[in-house]
Amino acid sequence: ACGASNISRPTMASIDKDKQLEYNLAVLKRRDAAITEVLKMAGHVVLYQFNEDSQSWDLKKVEGSLFVVARTTAPRHMFVVLNRLSSQNLVELPISPHISPYLVPEPGRARTRTCTRTCTR
Repeated sequence: ACGASNISRPTMASIDKDKQLEYNLAVLKRRDAAITEVLKMAGHVVLYQFNEDSQSWDLKKVEGSLFVVARTTAPRHMFVVLNRLSSQNLVELPISPHISPYLVPEPGRARTRTCTRTCTR
């Protein structure tokens, strides 16, 4: 078979994942033309912010897909949450040491499908 067994064929899962990344990149580029690449993605996040006065977590009205993206202009990297609860998306500019991130897996889940990210200051 002339080495046909050495040819790797893409699986349906990899094709679907590639198409999803292309679609997500197109959606993000419509909001920010400087975005060049999706570096990482979480399918579903919920945003909470720590309230220092009450020492508790406050649920914010931001829930959706989280993207870590690369850009052609400064800031070179940022977080974007495409908010499913409203038309206002969360954009964190820039990713820096001054952001206090906490990614917390949802309790009781076998896999980290839902996580929480907070930014203070």
